[in-house]
Formats: sequence, structure tokens, C-alpha cells
Amino acid sequence: MRRRAGLTLTEVLVVLVIIAIAGALLLSRQVTRRGMQRAENAGEMRAVVDSARALASGRGVAVRLRVYADGLWSVEAPAVADPIAAGTMTAPPAPFDVTVDAKGACRATAGSMPREELRAAFDAGKCRFDAAK
Repeated sequence: MRRRAGLTLTEVLVVLVIIAIAGALLLSRQVTRRGMQRAENAGEMRAVVDSARALASGRGVAVRLRVYADGLWSVEAPAVADPIAAGTMTAPPAPFDVTVDAKGACRATAGSMPREELRAAFDAGKCRFDAAK
């Protein structure tokens, strides 16, 4: 009786197919999780910008919204020494700095969004980042 010393090609292929399927399932799950997290972050960012717009129109003055890389944000009025609102968010798209006028219109502060893709994703008319871009 002859003993075989190794695996057949069929056995190796079956194992590779199983590994490929498991990898595809894990990758798909990770991509879905990132998409959901990006949507949550965009919702958080939208809420922060909307509150800055409400503060500007409520006070009748321009305010400055600053979002830092670590998620801290603050809304500052020109005549007030301390921030008029502040908080944290889990993961901002990037640090940025915008000025919101009394009518709620935004403009990015020069040099505050250095990366080109972020400038393209910021819609100054709506005063928010477009998560789809």
C-alpha cells in the first residue's frame, strides 16, 4: 500500500476558495462599517455647522466656527473673549475654520482647509461638507 505525502490539487483549491470567501465577507463588512461611520460623522458635522448658523443669525453677528483635528470645536463671536459654544465630535473630516455671517452664509477662512479634496467637498452655499464627494 502506497502512502501519499501531501495534499492533492483539489484539496488545496478548496481551502483557497474557503479563505477567499471568508476574506471577501470580512472586507465587505469593513467597507459597510466605514460607510456607516462616514454618514454618522457627516451628520455630526452638519449639526455643529447648523448650530453655528443658528447662533450667528440669532445674535445678528458673524461667528467663527473652528473644528480641530482631535474633534474639539468652538464657535466664537468677534466681541466675546470666550467661545459662545463648544463641544466635541467623534471624527471630523479634517480640521477647518469657517466664518458664518449673520444671514447664515459661510465662507472658508483662507488657509483653513489645505487639502484639495476637502475644499471640493465643502459647499459654502449650504455651509456644510458634502459626504458624497
